[in-house]
Amino acid sequence: MSNYRVLLRGIKPGRSVDEVVRALAPYSKKSPEQLRALLTSGKHMVAKRTALAQHATQYKLLLDKLGCDCLIEAEITSRADISHTTSVLVTGVADSSNGSAPRRGVMYVQQTRFGEFVRNVRRVFRPAIMLILFVALYFGWLHLRA
Repeated sequence: MSNYRVLLRGIKPGRSVDEVVRALAPYSKKSPEQLRALLTSGKHMVAKRTALAQHATQYKLLLDKLGCDCLIEAEITSRADISHTTSVLVTGVADSSNGSAPRRGVMYVQQTRFGEFVRNVRRVFRPAIMLILFVALYFGWLHLRA
């Protein structure tokens, strides 16, 4: 089972802080001063938590339309899923404020623990493996010459 979080990262380029704060105020329980501080802090804030990807996508599209820079992140909560998957990032949602189709597509990127382990092993042992292969080839070549 996954829980989705819509992370608010700030304001989209070309939008003013006052404009976004006015547009976002009716949807928030925070005062305009608190919203202004959150949007200009540079920190990521969880704007919405939901169990359904469709709800998270709809909320992200609304925030995009209001001028907020945001993304959807999913966290795996089931024990069965934890052994296989460490993170899921949902990106690629069309921005409805730029005149594009509001549901162009959602792309899911998964990173498994095994894949992460293999990449780390390759990164750490690649120089040692190359050295061992070089030494084996060198001594094999010397053995063939003799």
